[in-house]
Amino acid sequence: MKGVSPSGNTIVISAVEIEGIGSNRLVLKGKAHVKSFDKTTKTTLDAAADKIVVLLLTATDASRNIIKSAELTGSPKIVYTSVDSSTGKIVTTTATSTTATYDGVQQIALLKGNVRIENENPALFEGPAVLTGDEATINLKSSLGPEEVRFRIKSEPPGVSTIQAVPKSKEEAQKK
Repeated sequence: MKGVSPSGNTIVISAVEIEGIGSNRLVLKGKAHVKSFDKTTKTTLDAAADKIVVLLLTATDASRNIIKSAELTGSPKIVYTSVDSSTGKIVTTTATSTTATYDGVQQIALLKGNVRIENENPALFEGPAVLTGDEATINLKSSLGPEEVRFRIKSEPPGVSTIQAVPKSKEEAQKK
């Protein structure tokens, strides 16, 4: 199933079983997959899970984003790609967890349970930065305000959250 917003953004939905075709609430079961491309920001959200419940914005609401929200259960995986505004290079964020929620209006992903995030930004890191913890919030806006952060990860005691990253050397970062 494929849809296009008034601004030309696209969404592709697939699953073994899709309930709610023709409505703004779709239940995808078995190999559920949702892929949304925003042609203005050149970002792609690619989500897969055993089950995804998607709420779509109506034509009058969907000036840009098509997805209002999505609930992912059963081994969810979210892959978000964007273009680094300073270098023009592709940045890829891959996140897995036990459950995930995506708010398309706020462009926020909330992940819970055995969270693992890999952020591949060649302008900042030698390889992927890896974040692990119990819960995480990922801000997927193409540009962040001064008080906003891209990632927030936390764990309940006695667990700890971890971040592993190898920053680019100053000389390498300046070459880009």
